[in-house]
Amino acid sequence: MRAGSGSQTIALAIAAGLVGTWVQSLIDTVSLVVFAIWPMFTALALVTVQGASSAREPVRSAPRGVQHLPRTAVAIVCVALLLCGFVQLASDAVFARAGAPLSLPSHLDPALGTALYRAIANVAPFPFVEATLADAALRNGDLDAAMAHAARLPAGTVRSEALARVAQARGRTRAAMEL
Repeated sequence: MRAGSGSQTIALAIAAGLVGTWVQSLIDTVSLVVFAIWPMFTALALVTVQGASSAREPVRSAPRGVQHLPRTAVAIVCVALLLCGFVQLASDAVFARAGAPLSLPSHLDPALGTALYRAIANVAPFPFVEATLADAALRNGDLDAAMAHAARLPAGTVRSEALARVAQARGRTRAAMEL
């Protein structure tokens, strides 16, 4: 084997994983995998390929701060993957009713997903989190919680749709139609 072929194999494996996530995203309703994981793994694949090409060059002394860059990058990627995994688990649980009968998500408790999304909302109340919590509250018949989450959404179609669904559930058909 020539020098650097191990790193090139890792880069190819990462690229194959990226293709797999792309195929998975064609049928998945949660786009988190593509948008959150792709940039990090693309960067990791590029760093791995760069490491393979620089392995053939003579070793030079790196500045003190640059020596720890690969460890720092790996740590950042690991933390980001854990966060993405947390959000993916929450999404899988919240949308368990839509999972195929033999899939892992179909066996998760939707209440787990709601609890995880509440934890996310405490740290980062993103619009997709509030919209998901509003939807979960509507499914559970908690119209006050659904209204509270819908009210925290930014103005736009998602907020209007959530407010209309709450109005419809409360029997206010005219208000729902206006929204």
